[in-house]
Amino acid sequence: MFALGRCFESYVSTPFNICPRRVPKGLYQAALLGDQGFAGLDSHYEAADQADCVINTDGVELATA
Repeated sequence: MFALGRCFESYVSTPFNICPRRVPKGLYQAALLGDQGFAGLDSHYEAADQADCVINTDGVELATA
């Protein structure tokens, strides 16, 4: 599919407020109640700015993106 040694960066963009609905394990709820070290909440998260492919799941479910 890609040349040997070629790296292909994909970025799946989902707003933080949508993530808790998609992760059934309760990780986001625990983080909002005070668990430490959660990316995007109490630790820095840096979105990909030069990805080869960006999938914005804000308006569509991940399965159809």
